[in-house]
This record gives sequence, structure tokens and C-alpha cells, in this order.
Amino acid sequence: MAKIFVIDPKKSGNREVYERLLQKGGHDILCTFGSGDIIKALFSFKPDFIIVDVPEKDLTFFGKIASLRKLPNFSNTPILMVLNNSTKEIDIAMISGANDYILKPIRESELASRIGLLLNKMNLFNNEFTPGTLFANRYMIKKLLGKGGDSTVYHAIDTASDQIVDVALKIIKVKEDLHALSSQFERETSGLKQLDHPNIVKLIEYGSFEGVFFLTTEFIKGRSLGNIIKESALIEESAVDLALEVAEALKYINQFGIVHRDIKPDNILISSKGEVKLVDFGLAREEHQQTVSIKGEMSGTPQYLAPEYIDGKKLNIRTDIYSLGITLFYMVSGILPFHAGTPMALLSKQLNEEPPLLTSVTGHVSAEFADLVNKMLVKNPEERITLDEMIEGFNTLQAQFRQ
Repeated sequence: MAKIFVIDPKKSGNREVYERLLQKGGHDILCTFGSGDIIKALFSFKPDFIIVDVPEKDLTFFGKIASLRKLPNFSNTPILMVLNNSTKEIDIAMISGANDYILKPIRESELASRIGLLLNKMNLFNNEFTPGTLFANRYMIKKLLGKGGDSTVYHAIDTASDQIVDVALKIIKVKEDLHALSSQFERETSGLKQLDHPNIVKLIEYGSFEGVFFLTTEFIKGRSLGNIIKESALIEESAVDLALEVAEALKYINQFGIVHRDIKPDNILISSKGEVKLVDFGLAREEHQQTVSIKGEMSGTPQYLAPEYIDGKKLNIRTDIYSLGITLFYMVSGILPFHAGTPMALLSKQLNEEPPLLTSVTGHVSAEFADLVNKMLVKNPEERITLDEMIEGFNTLQAQFRQ
């Protein structure tokens, strides 16, 4: 269960209630009483949950909780405040950073209920689901597929279907207010549901549940291009075939004015039937929507970001062409064109340095293929190869292989 830290600076007399109830629930509990070094004890215990028994007529204590919220280790730790029956205290508690409160005298059933509710929300936010968990009263978790900085993807079963339907369930962490972002999430995701193309994973459902956003797509049995490349670089002929299929997906979304924004090997799946599927439209936006994530921050993978993306300029389909160029470079050589010790240094290289010639890092590609990739990696998007020119070039190469 959870590690619960109880702060009771004035020895309220509720110690037996806390210890009896929390230990009955199987939690690991540490109670602090008096004016000891609470911060030191917190860092030592590393709790999952904090209960604060607020002293009567001591409004200055709320400032200490607000300061606690500023510590990176505890910025998201659930805090339940035990308050005296005062409307003023309730308002200050919520402003100070409490997630919830109960009033004295403590009712054990209410305390247990509030703890259980907040722990459930914490697990949802941290995307901690074990096989067999039913998410949103619909999706039965089968196994973890992968984790990113702000999302987790699971293989799940859609129990609302009459037949067994496997889906990929993506759960997105959002620290901001859910209600303030729900209309934006609805607007940005609804456009993706209209996409229907053999080289694009199909979006099934999107929404929010218990404080997190989620979306489900068709489940593709296969492997990511990223995993395939780690084992061995692809031959030029295979790279050309794959580039054309991804290009068809890009040509299709371009009809809707959508930019994927996160083209990379891990977002290209090869199904067990050999089908190429472009996945993870979590950053996709229409061209006029220049925000890059529902949190308004720059997202994406630094090794594959186009210069105009990094520079905050207008994005279009040529942004995806650049990222596909990096992908193809890596695909046939097993080497990324830019390397640096930090993400910021890497972004600086993407902005200011020219990539090495592909033929200088691998001798297994033709000059024509290398020239196409080089044109995809031109810094100025206005001078970068167009999608039609790129498709024409790869079609020419593919025809040569089939002669």
C-alpha cells in the first residue's frame, strides 16, 4: 500500500485514530508530533501521501504547507488536511495546496474514504496500472507497452465491444486544471478521429477519466522501427519502400492541414503482416494551431526536431519531411547525424550545423538516395524538398530496384 506521513505539530490527540486506521489498511505510517524537523523527516521517509492535522487558530501553519508544495519532491504528493470547523480554514487550505480536507472530530470512515480516493487519483496521475485493472470502466489492462515523459501506453482490451478487441491505451499526465484544458483537448483530438488511412493507426476514442486525459487506438501487433534499427540498419531498398509508405501517410494528413510533429523510428510500426503504420499523433496539430502540446510547452524528440520547430516558427508538412530525413539517415546507417551531451546543445546543432553527408558515414547507399536525404535536411523549410518532389525521387529509386 502507500507510505503515509502524518504531521501533527500540536499533538491533537488523534494519534491513535491515525495509527489504528492506517495500519488497518496495510499502509506504512510515520507520525510526527511536536515541532521537530518535519522537512528532514519527509525527505527521509519519502511518503506517497501526507496528512496534516492543522492546529486550532494557527493560520500561519498554512504557509508552511504552501512552502512544502514548492519542493520538487512533494509538488504532486497528495495532501489531506484535517481542519477545525472553519470556512476560512477551508479556503486557505485549498489555496495553500491541499488536495482535500476533512473536519474535526475525525470520523474514521470518512478518513478512510478520502485517503482511498486521493490514492486512486495519485495512481491515475502516475499511470500506475497492473494487468487486470479496469480503466475508465471499459479498458482492461493487459500489459505496459512503453512510457514517455508525460504519458504511458498500455496494451488493453475494450470490454465494451461484443468481441475481444485489442487496443493501445495512452494515458496522458496533465498537472494543470483538467476542466480548463478539456475543451482544448477535445478540439485538438477530434480532428484526428477523422483520419482513415492504411498507413495511419486508427484513433478509436479519446476523453478524460478521474483527472487524466486518455486516448485509444487500434492495437498493432508488430515492432517499432526503432527496435528494428537497434538490431541492424536497413538496406537502401527497404528504406525506400518504407519512406514511400510514410510519405503516403504524410500526404494524406496534409489534406487536412495536419502536421504530425513527432516523426521518428519509435513512432513508425511494422506490423506482423509487414504493414507500415504511423502512430502517436499526440503532438499532431493543424497548421494554424501553433501550440505544440496541451501544456503549451515544446515537446518532441530533440534528435528529430526540425529547425523551425526549435525556433518557434510556423510549421507545415516540410517540418515532418525534415524529421523523416533524420529517420532515414539513422535507418540506413545506424547513426544519428547530430550528437551532443545535453538536449539544449543538440537543439543548437539542429539549428546551426549542417549534417554530415550520408555517404561519409555509410558506404551502403547510393548517391541518389543520399542526395534525397540531404535535400530533406535543408535548414530553411522554404528551400527544403517538397513532399511531391520527395515522393517522385523515391519512386524513381524504387523503380530502379525493381528492374
